[in-house]
Amino acid sequence: MKQSKSFLVSLVSEHLLAKFFALVFASITVFLIEREITTQVPFFEGRVSIGLRPAERPEGDTPFILIQADPKVWFAPPSTSPKVSIQGPKNLRAAFLGNPIIRLRIREEGVRNFPAGKPDILPVDESMFESDIKGLEVRLTEPLSLDVDLIRVQTEVPIRVLPPTNLPPSRAFDPEASRVTPERIALRGPRWVVEGLGDRLPVDMMVDPGGRTGVLQDGVEYGLKLRDDLVQRGVALSGNVDPRLVLALKVPTYESIRLVDLPIHWSFTEEVRRALAKGELEILLDNEFVKEADVEIKGPPDLVKPYQNAEKRQELRGQLYVIADPNQDIGALDKPDKVISIRLRAIGVPTGLEATTDPVTLTMTLHRKESENH
Repeated sequence: MKQSKSFLVSLVSEHLLAKFFALVFASITVFLIEREITTQVPFFEGRVSIGLRPAERPEGDTPFILIQADPKVWFAPPSTSPKVSIQGPKNLRAAFLGNPIIRLRIREEGVRNFPAGKPDILPVDESMFESDIKGLEVRLTEPLSLDVDLIRVQTEVPIRVLPPTNLPPSRAFDPEASRVTPERIALRGPRWVVEGLGDRLPVDMMVDPGGRTGVLQDGVEYGLKLRDDLVQRGVALSGNVDPRLVLALKVPTYESIRLVDLPIHWSFTEEVRRALAKGELEILLDNEFVKEADVEIKGPPDLVKPYQNAEKRQELRGQLYVIADPNQDIGALDKPDKVISIRLRAIGVPTGLEATTDPVTLTMTLHRKESENH
C-alpha cells in the first residue's frame, strides 16, 4: 500500500515538474519572440522632406514630416529640411517605410504666451512628433525651429484699391467713381502682421483680371486680391467673401517737370559694334553727335509733386538713363548705305510716370566698306 502511495506521489511530482519546465520553456520562447518582434531598429537617418499636405510627399520611402498646427496657430514653414534619426519596432519597419509620414504638431498652448509685435521662434523637440507606429522614436540630429504666432481676426476693415497699371492709353483709375463690394472685410493672419496694419485702417487690394488678357476696361467688374506681400506673410480674407470692383476710368489730369541736359548714352548691337571695331562699317553724320537731351516727366499730380523739390529732382536725374537706340531702325546690315534717324528713350522712370524727350535731328549713315577683294 505504501509502495503504491509512493509511486503516485512520484508520478504527480514528475508531472508537475514537467509542467513547470514546459511553462518556463514557453515563457522563455515567448519572451525571445516578443523581444525579436519589438526590438527597436533604425528605420532612417538623414535629411527628410517636410510639407503642409500629404500630397507634397515625394515618391519613395524617404520619411515625410507633415506639419499640423492648432486652428489658432500660424507658422512659417522652415526654409530647410531637417535631419532626423528614426527608429521603431523591427516588425513594423516595412509598414512604416510603405507610408513614412510623421506628424509635427504645433499646439496653441506652446505659442500663446509669446509677446505680440513680431513672430517668435519655437524650438522643435521630439515631444512634438506623432506617428501611428507605436513605439516610434524620432530624434533631431540638428536643431530645428519655426516662426510661430497666434492668429488674429480683424473685422470691419475698409478696402482701398491700388491704382491698376494695365489701363487703356490716356485713361486713369477713378477711385471715387469705382464701386467696391463689400466696402469692408475681415482679415485673418498672424497677430504680428494684422496688428501692425492698425485698427480699422484701409487694407490695400489689387485688381485681379481673373485670367482676362489685355488692358482693363471701363465699367467692367473685376475681382480684388490682397497685396502679394500680405499674402506672403500669412494674411488672408476671413469668411466666405469675394471682394469685387466695378472699374471706373477717367481722362487723367497731368502735371509735368522738365529735366534739361541729361547725357545721352549711345547703344549699338553687338553686330554693329563688331563691324565698327573691324573697320568694316563707318558712321557718317550730317553734323556732330548729340550728347545731351531734355526730358519731360509727366504724370498724376500726386506722383509729380515730390519731384518739384530740388533735392528729389536731382535724385531723379541720377536714376534716369537716356539712350540713343538706333538698333530697331538699323535692322540687318544688308545694304552698303543705310540712312536712319535716331530716337531717344529714357530708362529708370518711376512707376506711374511717363518720360518724353525732345526729337533728335541727327541723321546718320551706316556705310559698309567694300572688301579689298572686290
